[in-house]
Amino acid sequence: AEAARLVSEDDSAAAIASDTAAELYGLVIAAQHIDKQFLLLDLVLSVYDAGAELIELGVPVQQLAALPVMARLRRCKELYDSSQTEQLRAFQQEALGSFQAIRSEYAQREEPS
Repeated sequence: AEAARLVSEDDSAAAIASDTAAELYGLVIAAQHIDKQFLLLDLVLSVYDAGAELIELGVPVQQLAALPVMARLRRCKELYDSSQTEQLRAFQQEALGSFQAIRSEYAQREEPS
């Protein structure tokens, strides 16, 4: 009877440990998902701000909309999963770099000759 009780206690402890591990894993996955959502929001807002500045410089909206990074931006949610936060950050830098290149081009046009 004592052996049966010990086995039962071991099974209960293992079940509790398994449940706890599953809950912790779920929290990690949820945190990764939240990180991705914040990164996506930051990406959209930074592209919006950079685009608004370019439009003020006279860059046509159609030129910005035609950028390859804009097509990728529209698909970001599907292109990157929650574990790819570094890749998402790299894409943000690439997108802002594309906008900076256009800014430089338009700044050169504005300079007096």
